[in-house]
Amino acid sequence: MIWRSYMSLKPRSKRKKPTREQISEALKKESELNFREMIRRSLALPPDQRTHFLRLKIGITGSCL
Repeated sequence: MIWRSYMSLKPRSKRKKPTREQISEALKKESELNFREMIRRSLALPPDQRTHFLRLKIGITGSCL
């Protein structure tokens, strides 16, 4: 019981809430980092895997760029 009463008397740290602008700026930075990471992962792949969307099917088994 003594411990609980002591804890209730301790002052709480006063942290300010982040403003909308700060939150928005943080989200923009994180979004930019995610976008760059996505590009890095894509460029790390071999050329035939990162250009798969350019290939056209020709006939039954062939494909070309």
